Amino acid sequence: MITILLIFILFIKNGFSQGSVTTQNQRDSLTNQLKAHSSDTSRVMILYQLCRAYSLINPAKAIQLGEEGLNLARKIDFQIGELFCLEATSFVYSLTGSWEKGFKATYDALALAKKIATGREAISVNTMHLLYDKLGDEKEAFAWMKKTYQLSLSWIQV
Repeated sequence: MITILLIFILFIKNGFSQGSVTTQNQRDSLTNQLKAHSSDTSRVMILYQLCRAYSLINPAKAIQLGEEGLNLARKIDFQIGELFCLEATSFVYSLTGSWEKGFKATYDALALAKKIATGREAISVNTMHLLYDKLGDEKEAFAWMKKTYQLSLSWIQV
């Protein structure tokens, strides 16, 4: 049980919503796919994937792509795309120290996840942990990490 708990803590500490590691060819392929989709759900999901792809190498571009996806998702009422883009941008905001935007995007994502995709709540809860951790508020960071852990227990069927 202790081993499982330690693995879980390492998983949480590293973040559910981390950016994805991609090659230049993968990013180019996604960018080319973007040209074929003007304003549909596919475009939102490609923008989300590009946001994640650039989050660790070019945060400013990641935020631009994520916000474009978020705006389009809201325009076409594509709630799961909105949620994914909120999750991705909130992660990037936490990396760049844009605390106010990070907290707002994370709270918005958490509210939307509770409404449409309860299994994804842990991503936003974990991002809250990350935001507080980056701010140096260990007590609040631990409280959010504990919430992530409690959510994960509900996934385990004993």
